[in-house]
Amino acid sequence: MPSYIHRKIIPAVTSSCTNWLSSLTCAAQREKVLEKQLHSLIEQLTAKQAQAERLITDIHAKEKDLERLNSIQRNLHSGSSEAGAARNRFGGGLLSGDEDSGSKAARRPGQSGGFRTEGQKRLMILRSAFVLYILVLHVVVFIKISVSN
Repeated sequence: MPSYIHRKIIPAVTSSCTNWLSSLTCAAQREKVLEKQLHSLIEQLTAKQAQAERLITDIHAKEKDLERLNSIQRNLHSGSSEAGAARNRFGGGLLSGDEDSGSKAARRPGQSGGFRTEGQKRLMILRSAFVLYILVLHVVVFIKISVSN
């Protein structure tokens, strides 16, 4: 009987223990790999978020520059048209007929009677695209996290 135990049972138990231990190490290795992937995805997400924030800041700066340049252009255009109108006036002096220029000056730059310019529409679409991009990145990370568990 002892020889049967040594020949049959002990090798079977040893084999099953070895399989069990190797499955534990494989699971631990898989968990480490998944943990590294998760950290990598989180780092990528934070980098993309920082990049998006920088781009949004740049967009705001460009919007301000555009508004400033538009107001300068309007001032130059209105100045040249007012000078032409003053030259063509017969009855009054240079300052006659400027009563309505105050209402034009009261309008803020970038306001064109309630309509949005093509550039403003593009900026709104770009902002929406950035928000959707960040949302998709969040969804992908959460899917990866839920699949790994």
